[in-house]
Amino acid sequence: MSVMWRPKGVGRVGRGLGAELFAAGLALAQQHLHFTEVRAGAEPANAACVRSLWRAGFDPAAGPEKHVLPDGRVVPTAWYSDVTPAPVWCPSSW
Repeated sequence: MSVMWRPKGVGRVGRGLGAELFAAGLALAQQHLHFTEVRAGAEPANAACVRSLWRAGFDPAAGPEKHVLPDGRVVPTAWYSDVTPAPVWCPSSW
């Protein structure tokens, strides 16, 4: 059995991995980099991304309605943020 094996019909979607990833990024930004506000943008039609941001603790925020991608395409954008005025910092030993 290889590492990539999975039973037929079992996918990687719907397991909360996106929310877990966003929550880890949020923790890194606040607890290690000492950011008090973290913002994220997503296409409103990307329901999985929007749901993952919400589950990770992001709330809707104001921002530009459109975003220009590096290839020149313009896409609609919804913005989210998490504001923590005094984040608990990781007790680093260095």
